[in-house]
Amino acid sequence: MKKFQYLALLLAAFMTISCEKHIVNNQDVDSDQIIVSNDDDNDVNKDDNNTNNDDNGQDDVIVDWAPLELFVYLSDADGNNLLDPEYEHAYDSANIVLTYEGKEYEVINYLTPNEPKVQPMAYLAVFDAPYICHDTKGVARLTIGEWGRNEKWDMATVDVAWGDGTTDTFAFSHDFTYKPKYRNDAEHSWGYTFISQYYLNGESHDGCMYYLVK
Repeated sequence: MKKFQYLALLLAAFMTISCEKHIVNNQDVDSDQIIVSNDDDNDVNKDDNNTNNDDNGQDDVIVDWAPLELFVYLSDADGNNLLDPEYEHAYDSANIVLTYEGKEYEVINYLTPNEPKVQPMAYLAVFDAPYICHDTKGVARLTIGEWGRNEKWDMATVDVAWGDGTTDTFAFSHDFTYKPKYRNDAEHSWGYTFISQYYLNGESHDGCMYYLVK
């Protein structure tokens, strides 16, 4: 029997709701961060005691949901990207400090010459150092995360001190419901419904994408 493993971005093929609408079944994740795989027969334990079937004898689908992340774009009044080191007045990422749950994090900048050009892949949703890299359109942005999508979060809050004397606070709450009867049904998101609400400096914000002007 075969077990299928999906990352949640694959779910975008079935659902059109984005993080901006707060029913979050998909993140703004670059296409090179998606792995879709299935085990071939040689890799599957054929012991019937180790199979995972539903009530109809069908293999249960295993879904790896894309993690929750926050994406921050920062520009000046003239539209210059303050996170892009090619701009002469860009912020020095070494001076940017992020605080989450009482712990301070430095920002990794993958766009500077002394840093690796490709960030390591991580499929477990674990909060780690924020980083600056290009989005799919080649625009520099700050990525903050990760948080597990199939976990519940109550006002997860991150403070970012930009090094210019200003600080912005990003937060979100995240909840979900699960209906086991749909666990193998892609049209019903494999039984899950995700609901997220985002905030900027204490005010409700539309989605996980933040566009700030300094």
